[in-house]
Amino acid sequence: MFLNLRDIEPFTFKYGRKNALIKKAGTKVKLLQANRHWMKKEDVAAVEADPAKLNEILEKYRKSDKEFVASLQKKIAAYRKMTNVQIDAETENDILFSALAYGFMPDEYYCYRLKEKSFAERKEYVSERERIILFYHVNDIVDMQYARNKQLTYEYFKEYYKRDALEIRSENDRKAFMDFTDKYPVFVQKNIRKNCGQGVKKINIDEVGCTKDEYFSKLITEDCYLLEEPINQDVLSMFNESSVNTVRCITCIRDGKVRILYCFIRTGSNGSFIDNGAAGGGRAGIHTESGMIETDAMTEFGEIVKEHPDSHTVYKGFQMPDWQGLRSLATELALKLPNVRCVGWDLAYTKKGWCLVEANGRPQLIGPQQLYNRGIKAELLDALNITDLF
Repeated sequence: MFLNLRDIEPFTFKYGRKNALIKKAGTKVKLLQANRHWMKKEDVAAVEADPAKLNEILEKYRKSDKEFVASLQKKIAAYRKMTNVQIDAETENDILFSALAYGFMPDEYYCYRLKEKSFAERKEYVSERERIILFYHVNDIVDMQYARNKQLTYEYFKEYYKRDALEIRSENDRKAFMDFTDKYPVFVQKNIRKNCGQGVKKINIDEVGCTKDEYFSKLITEDCYLLEEPINQDVLSMFNESSVNTVRCITCIRDGKVRILYCFIRTGSNGSFIDNGAAGGGRAGIHTESGMIETDAMTEFGEIVKEHPDSHTVYKGFQMPDWQGLRSLATELALKLPNVRCVGWDLAYTKKGWCLVEANGRPQLIGPQQLYNRGIKAELLDALNITDLF
Protein backbone atom coordinates (compact mmCIF):
# COMPACT_ATOMS: atom_id res chain seq x y z
CA MET A 1 0.00 0.00 0.00
CA PHE A 2 1.31 3.43 -0.97
CA LEU A 3 0.22 6.66 0.69
CA ASN A 4 0.54 10.14 -0.71
CA LEU A 5 1.93 12.77 1.64
CA ARG A 6 -1.53 14.28 2.21
CA ASP A 7 -2.69 10.98 3.72
CA ILE A 8 0.27 10.44 6.07
CA GLU A 9 -1.20 12.32 9.03
CA PRO A 10 -4.75 10.84 8.84
CA PHE A 11 -3.19 7.38 8.47
CA THR A 12 -0.87 7.99 11.43
CA PHE A 13 -3.76 9.29 13.54
CA LYS A 14 -5.87 6.25 12.74
CA TYR A 15 -3.23 3.59 13.37
CA GLY A 16 -0.52 5.35 15.37
CA ARG A 17 -2.60 5.86 18.50
CA LYS A 18 -2.03 2.20 19.41
CA ASN A 19 1.15 1.55 17.45
CA ALA A 20 4.27 3.47 18.46
CA LEU A 21 6.16 2.29 15.37
CA ILE A 22 3.55 3.76 13.02
CA LYS A 23 3.58 7.02 14.97
CA LYS A 24 7.38 7.16 14.79
CA ALA A 25 7.35 6.34 11.07
CA GLY A 26 4.74 9.02 10.34
CA THR A 27 6.81 11.64 12.15
CA LYS A 28 9.94 10.53 10.31
CA VAL A 29 8.23 10.88 6.93
CA LYS A 30 7.12 14.45 7.71
CA LEU A 31 10.61 15.39 8.92
CA LEU A 32 12.25 13.85 5.87
CA GLN A 33 9.87 15.79 3.67
CA ALA A 34 10.70 19.06 5.43
CA ASN A 35 14.44 18.40 5.42
CA ARG A 36 14.75 18.07 1.65
CA HIS A 37 16.36 20.73 -0.52
CA TRP A 38 18.78 22.21 2.02
CA MET A 39 21.93 23.78 0.64
CA LYS A 40 25.08 22.09 1.92
CA LYS A 41 26.51 23.76 5.00
CA GLU A 42 29.87 24.34 3.35
CA ASP A 43 28.16 26.15 0.45
CA VAL A 44 26.14 28.32 2.85
CA ALA A 45 29.33 29.20 4.74
CA ALA A 46 31.11 30.02 1.49
CA VAL A 47 28.44 32.54 0.44
CA GLU A 48 28.28 34.05 3.93
CA ALA A 49 32.04 34.54 3.86
CA ASP A 50 32.10 35.86 0.31
CA PRO A 51 28.74 36.93 -1.23
CA ALA A 52 30.46 37.22 -4.62
CA LYS A 53 30.34 33.41 -4.80
CA LEU A 54 26.53 33.36 -4.68
CA ASN A 55 25.90 33.01 -8.43
CA GLU A 56 28.51 30.28 -8.81
CA ILE A 57 27.10 28.21 -5.96
CA LEU A 58 23.46 28.78 -6.97
CA GLU A 59 24.28 27.43 -10.42
CA LYS A 60 25.09 24.05 -8.85
CA TYR A 61 21.63 23.86 -7.28
CA ARG A 62 19.90 24.96 -10.46
CA LYS A 63 21.33 21.77 -11.94
CA SER A 64 21.16 19.38 -8.96
CA ASP A 65 17.76 20.45 -7.57
CA LYS A 66 16.01 21.63 -10.73
CA GLU A 67 12.42 20.95 -9.67
CA PHE A 68 12.67 22.71 -6.32
CA VAL A 69 14.44 25.75 -7.78
CA ALA A 70 11.81 25.89 -10.54
CA SER A 71 9.02 25.75 -7.94
CA LEU A 72 10.63 28.64 -6.06
CA GLN A 73 10.90 30.66 -9.25
CA LYS A 74 7.17 30.09 -9.87
CA LYS A 75 6.43 31.35 -6.35
CA ILE A 76 8.59 34.41 -6.99
CA ALA A 77 6.75 35.10 -10.24
CA ALA A 78 3.39 34.69 -8.49
CA TYR A 79 4.43 37.07 -5.71
CA ARG A 80 5.63 39.60 -8.30
CA LYS A 81 2.30 39.41 -10.12
CA MET A 82 0.23 39.65 -6.95
CA THR A 83 2.09 42.62 -5.47
CA ASN A 84 3.54 44.33 -8.56
CA VAL A 85 6.87 44.43 -6.72
CA GLN A 86 9.95 44.76 -8.94
CA ILE A 87 12.31 41.81 -8.54
CA ASP A 88 15.61 42.09 -10.38
CA ALA A 89 18.01 39.21 -11.05
CA GLU A 90 20.18 40.01 -8.03
CA THR A 91 17.20 40.03 -5.68
CA GLU A 92 15.83 36.81 -7.18
CA ASN A 93 19.17 35.12 -6.52
CA ASP A 94 19.09 36.35 -2.93
CA ILE A 95 15.56 34.96 -2.52
CA LEU A 96 16.70 31.60 -3.90
CA PHE A 97 19.70 31.56 -1.57
CA SER A 98 17.51 32.43 1.45
CA ALA A 99 15.23 29.50 0.57
CA LEU A 100 17.99 26.95 0.00
CA ALA A 101 20.27 28.08 2.84
CA TYR A 102 17.75 29.04 5.57
CA GLY A 103 14.36 27.71 4.46
CA PHE A 104 12.52 31.00 3.75
CA MET A 105 9.74 31.14 1.19
CA PRO A 106 9.57 34.12 -1.22
CA ASP A 107 6.71 35.82 0.68
CA GLU A 108 8.73 35.58 3.91
CA TYR A 109 11.66 37.27 2.19
CA TYR A 110 9.50 40.38 1.83
CA CYS A 111 7.48 40.03 5.05
CA TYR A 112 10.71 39.97 7.06
CA ARG A 113 12.52 42.51 4.88
CA LEU A 114 15.41 40.08 4.52
CA LYS A 115 17.06 42.19 1.85
CA GLU A 116 17.90 44.66 4.63
CA LYS A 117 19.10 41.94 7.01
CA SER A 118 22.56 40.45 7.39
CA PHE A 119 23.07 36.70 7.15
CA ALA A 120 23.36 36.55 10.95
CA GLU A 121 20.10 38.45 11.40
CA ARG A 122 18.32 36.13 8.97
CA LYS A 123 19.32 33.16 11.10
CA GLU A 124 17.47 34.69 14.06
CA TYR A 125 14.15 34.13 12.26
CA VAL A 126 12.21 30.88 12.17
CA SER A 127 11.79 30.18 8.46
CA GLU A 128 8.90 28.24 6.96
CA ARG A 129 10.93 25.05 6.63
CA GLU A 130 12.34 25.38 10.15
CA ARG A 131 8.80 25.93 11.45
CA ILE A 132 7.68 22.57 10.07
CA ILE A 133 10.76 20.79 11.41
CA LEU A 134 10.34 22.35 14.85
CA PHE A 135 6.68 21.45 15.23
CA TYR A 136 7.12 17.83 14.19
CA HIS A 137 10.00 17.70 16.66
CA VAL A 138 8.08 19.02 19.68
CA ASN A 139 4.46 18.12 18.87
CA ASP A 140 3.14 14.57 18.99
CA ILE A 141 1.97 13.82 15.43
CA VAL A 142 -1.13 11.94 16.65
CA ASP A 143 -2.29 14.44 19.27
CA MET A 144 -1.45 17.26 16.86
CA GLN A 145 -4.47 16.25 14.78
CA TYR A 146 -6.72 17.57 17.57
CA ALA A 147 -5.25 20.97 16.72
CA ARG A 148 -5.21 20.56 12.92
CA ASN A 149 -8.33 18.69 11.85
CA LYS A 150 -11.30 21.01 12.37
CA GLN A 151 -13.72 18.20 13.12
CA LEU A 152 -11.38 16.58 15.68
CA THR A 153 -10.73 19.98 17.25
CA TYR A 154 -14.45 20.55 17.72
CA GLU A 155 -15.02 17.09 19.20
CA TYR A 156 -12.12 17.42 21.64
CA PHE A 157 -12.68 21.05 22.67
CA LYS A 158 -16.45 21.27 22.20
CA GLU A 159 -17.12 22.91 25.56
CA TYR A 160 -14.88 25.84 24.64
CA TYR A 161 -16.64 26.63 21.35
CA LYS A 162 -19.79 27.94 23.05
CA ARG A 163 -21.71 27.32 19.81
CA ASP A 164 -23.22 24.43 17.86
CA ALA A 165 -21.41 22.64 15.03
CA LEU A 166 -22.06 19.72 12.69
CA GLU A 167 -19.70 17.56 10.67
CA ILE A 168 -20.78 16.66 7.13
CA ARG A 169 -19.15 13.57 5.64
CA SER A 170 -21.70 11.22 4.09
CA GLU A 171 -25.32 10.54 3.20
CA ASN A 172 -25.87 9.52 6.83
CA ASP A 173 -25.63 13.21 7.80
CA ARG A 174 -28.49 14.41 5.58
CA LYS A 175 -31.17 14.60 8.30
CA ALA A 176 -28.78 16.28 10.76
CA PHE A 177 -27.96 18.82 8.03
CA MET A 178 -31.65 19.56 7.51
CA ASP A 179 -32.19 20.05 11.24
CA PHE A 180 -29.06 22.19 11.59
CA THR A 181 -29.97 24.51 8.71
CA ASP A 182 -33.54 24.80 10.00
CA LYS A 183 -32.07 26.13 13.25
CA TYR A 184 -29.26 28.11 11.60
CA PRO A 185 -30.23 29.15 8.05
CA VAL A 186 -27.09 31.31 8.11
CA PHE A 187 -24.02 29.32 9.12
CA VAL A 188 -20.25 29.11 8.78
CA GLN A 189 -18.93 26.42 6.45
CA LYS A 190 -15.34 25.17 6.89
CA ASN A 191 -13.46 22.67 4.78
CA ILE A 192 -11.94 20.27 7.30
CA ARG A 193 -8.75 19.77 5.26
CA LYS A 194 -7.85 23.40 4.60
CA ASN A 195 -6.04 26.06 6.63
CA CYS A 196 -5.20 29.79 6.59
CA GLY A 197 -8.84 30.77 6.08
CA GLN A 198 -9.13 28.77 2.86
CA GLY A 199 -12.52 27.17 2.34
CA VAL A 200 -14.23 29.19 5.11
CA LYS A 201 -17.52 30.74 3.99
CA LYS A 202 -20.57 32.29 5.53
CA ILE A 203 -23.57 30.60 3.92
CA ASN A 204 -27.22 31.65 3.79
CA ILE A 205 -29.07 28.46 2.88
CA ASP A 206 -31.88 30.49 1.33
CA GLU A 207 -29.46 32.09 -1.13
CA VAL A 208 -27.45 29.12 -2.44
CA GLY A 209 -29.47 28.85 -5.65
CA CYS A 210 -30.71 25.30 -5.10
CA THR A 211 -32.70 23.23 -2.63
CA LYS A 212 -31.27 22.18 0.73
CA ASP A 213 -31.18 18.58 -0.48
CA GLU A 214 -29.22 19.56 -3.57
CA TYR A 215 -26.80 21.68 -1.57
CA PHE A 216 -26.15 18.83 0.87
CA SER A 217 -25.49 16.41 -2.00
CA LYS A 218 -23.03 18.93 -3.44
CA LEU A 219 -21.17 19.16 -0.12
CA ILE A 220 -20.67 15.43 0.40
CA THR A 221 -19.55 15.05 -3.22
CA GLU A 222 -16.88 17.75 -2.86
CA ASP A 223 -15.22 17.04 0.51
CA CYS A 224 -15.78 16.92 4.28
CA TYR A 225 -17.08 20.02 6.05
CA LEU A 226 -17.71 21.40 9.50
CA LEU A 227 -20.74 23.68 9.78
CA GLU A 228 -20.87 26.11 12.70
CA GLU A 229 -23.37 28.39 14.34
CA PRO A 230 -22.20 31.95 13.53
CA ILE A 231 -20.20 33.78 16.20
CA ASN A 232 -21.83 36.96 17.44
CA GLN A 233 -18.82 39.02 18.43
CA ASP A 234 -19.00 41.82 20.95
CA VAL A 235 -16.53 44.67 21.49
CA LEU A 236 -14.09 43.72 18.74
CA SER A 237 -16.72 44.34 16.06
CA MET A 238 -15.74 47.99 16.33
CA PHE A 239 -12.74 47.16 14.13
CA ASN A 240 -14.80 45.51 11.41
CA GLU A 241 -18.40 44.33 11.64
CA SER A 242 -18.44 41.89 8.72
CA SER A 243 -15.62 39.65 10.00
CA VAL A 244 -15.10 37.80 13.27
CA ASN A 245 -11.97 39.58 14.49
CA THR A 246 -9.89 37.06 16.40
CA VAL A 247 -6.81 36.91 18.58
CA ARG A 248 -4.08 34.43 17.68
CA CYS A 249 -2.51 33.28 20.95
CA ILE A 250 0.64 31.15 20.70
CA THR A 251 1.27 28.96 23.74
CA CYS A 252 4.33 26.87 24.60
CA ILE A 253 4.66 24.17 27.23
CA ARG A 254 7.92 23.64 29.08
CA ASP A 255 8.23 21.33 32.07
CA GLY A 256 4.45 21.14 32.33
CA LYS A 257 4.00 24.91 32.54
CA VAL A 258 2.28 27.04 29.91
CA ARG A 259 3.83 30.21 28.60
CA ILE A 260 1.86 32.60 26.37
CA LEU A 261 4.59 33.59 23.95
CA TYR A 262 2.88 35.93 21.48
CA CYS A 263 -0.57 37.31 20.79
CA PHE A 264 -1.87 39.42 17.95
CA ILE A 265 -5.28 40.56 16.76
CA ARG A 266 -6.45 39.86 13.22
CA THR A 267 -9.13 42.05 11.66
CA GLY A 268 -10.92 41.72 8.35
CA SER A 269 -11.67 44.37 5.77
CA ASN A 270 -15.09 45.83 5.03
CA GLY A 271 -17.38 43.21 3.50
CA SER A 272 -14.96 40.36 4.20
CA PHE A 273 -16.03 37.51 6.47
CA ILE A 274 -12.47 36.22 7.00
CA ASP A 275 -9.99 38.01 9.27
CA ASN A 276 -7.02 35.90 8.14
CA GLY A 277 -3.96 37.89 7.06
CA ALA A 278 -3.63 35.73 3.97
CA ALA A 279 -7.15 36.79 2.98
CA GLY A 280 -6.41 40.52 3.06
CA GLY A 281 -6.88 41.31 6.76
CA GLY A 282 -4.62 43.30 9.08
CA ARG A 283 -2.89 42.22 12.30
CA ALA A 284 -1.34 44.00 15.28
CA GLY A 285 0.76 42.81 18.20
CA ILE A 286 -0.75 42.56 21.70
CA HIS A 287 1.23 42.79 24.95
CA THR A 288 0.81 39.31 26.41
CA GLU A 289 0.53 40.48 30.03
CA SER A 290 -1.66 43.59 29.77
CA GLY A 291 -3.72 42.82 26.68
CA MET A 292 -3.08 46.23 25.14
CA ILE A 293 -2.31 46.43 21.43
CA GLU A 294 1.30 47.62 21.31
CA THR A 295 2.03 47.90 17.57
CA ASP A 296 0.46 49.44 14.54
CA ALA A 297 -1.27 46.94 12.28
CA MET A 298 0.29 45.40 9.19
CA THR A 299 -1.22 43.90 6.09
CA GLU A 300 0.01 40.58 4.72
CA PHE A 301 2.36 42.49 2.43
CA GLY A 302 3.89 44.67 5.13
CA GLU A 303 1.92 47.89 4.72
CA ILE A 304 1.75 49.70 8.09
CA VAL A 305 -1.78 50.69 9.12
CA LYS A 306 -2.34 52.88 12.18
CA GLU A 307 -6.14 52.65 12.09
CA HIS A 308 -8.63 50.33 10.45
CA PRO A 309 -9.22 51.72 6.94
CA ASP A 310 -13.00 51.35 7.17
CA SER A 311 -13.97 51.86 10.81
CA HIS A 312 -11.00 54.16 11.61
CA THR A 313 -10.55 52.41 14.95
CA VAL A 314 -6.95 52.99 16.07
CA TYR A 315 -5.00 49.82 16.77
CA LYS A 316 -2.10 50.86 19.01
CA GLY A 317 -3.24 51.53 22.55
CA PHE A 318 -6.51 49.61 22.23
CA GLN A 319 -7.24 47.59 25.38
CA MET A 320 -8.53 44.09 24.72
CA PRO A 321 -11.57 43.09 26.83
CA ASP A 322 -11.27 40.60 29.71
CA TRP A 323 -7.63 39.85 28.97
CA GLN A 324 -7.14 37.67 32.01
CA GLY A 325 -10.07 35.63 30.75
CA LEU A 326 -8.23 35.04 27.48
CA ARG A 327 -5.01 34.10 29.29
CA SER A 328 -6.89 31.64 31.50
CA LEU A 329 -8.67 30.10 28.53
CA ALA A 330 -5.46 29.73 26.49
CA THR A 331 -3.68 28.12 29.44
CA GLU A 332 -6.53 25.69 30.04
CA LEU A 333 -6.68 24.76 26.36
CA ALA A 334 -2.93 24.15 26.19
CA LEU A 335 -2.96 21.89 29.24
CA LYS A 336 -5.66 19.73 27.67
CA LEU A 337 -3.21 18.89 24.90
CA PRO A 338 0.13 18.58 26.76
CA ASN A 339 1.88 16.52 24.07
CA VAL A 340 1.35 19.30 21.55
CA ARG A 341 3.76 21.72 23.12
CA CYS A 342 3.26 24.66 20.80
CA VAL A 343 -0.19 25.64 19.52
CA GLY A 344 -1.69 28.72 17.96
CA TRP A 345 -5.18 29.29 19.37
CA ASP A 346 -7.67 31.47 17.50
CA LEU A 347 -9.97 33.04 20.06
CA ALA A 348 -12.98 35.34 19.68
CA TYR A 349 -14.63 37.59 22.23
CA THR A 350 -18.43 37.31 22.34
CA LYS A 351 -21.26 38.17 24.71
CA LYS A 352 -20.53 34.75 26.28
CA GLY A 353 -16.89 35.71 26.83
CA TRP A 354 -13.84 34.33 25.05
CA CYS A 355 -14.41 31.22 22.94
CA LEU A 356 -12.32 28.95 20.75
CA VAL A 357 -12.57 29.45 16.99
CA GLU A 358 -9.83 27.08 15.80
CA ALA A 359 -6.59 25.49 16.93
CA ASN A 360 -3.37 25.32 14.93
CA GLY A 361 -0.87 22.57 15.73
CA ARG A 362 1.64 24.05 13.28
CA PRO A 363 1.00 27.77 13.81
CA GLN A 364 2.38 30.26 11.34
CA LEU A 365 5.09 32.47 12.81
CA ILE A 366 4.98 35.24 10.22
CA GLY A 367 2.69 37.34 12.44
CA PRO A 368 4.99 38.03 15.42
CA GLN A 369 8.19 38.11 13.36
CA GLN A 370 6.76 40.59 10.88
CA LEU A 371 5.04 42.79 13.44
CA TYR A 372 8.09 43.13 15.69
CA ASN A 373 10.58 43.15 12.79
CA ARG A 374 12.85 40.58 14.40
CA GLY A 375 13.38 36.86 14.57
CA ILE A 376 11.96 34.89 17.50
CA LYS A 377 13.95 31.68 17.08
CA ALA A 378 15.97 31.95 20.29
CA GLU A 379 12.93 32.88 22.37
CA LEU A 380 10.79 30.11 20.89
CA LEU A 381 13.44 27.43 21.38
CA ASP A 382 13.98 28.56 24.96
CA ALA A 383 10.23 28.46 25.65
CA LEU A 384 10.25 24.83 24.45
CA ASN A 385 13.60 23.93 26.06
CA ILE A 386 15.05 22.90 22.70
CA THR A 387 18.76 23.07 21.84
CA ASP A 388 20.82 22.08 18.79
CA LEU A 389 17.84 21.62 16.48
CA PHE A 390 18.99 23.98 13.74
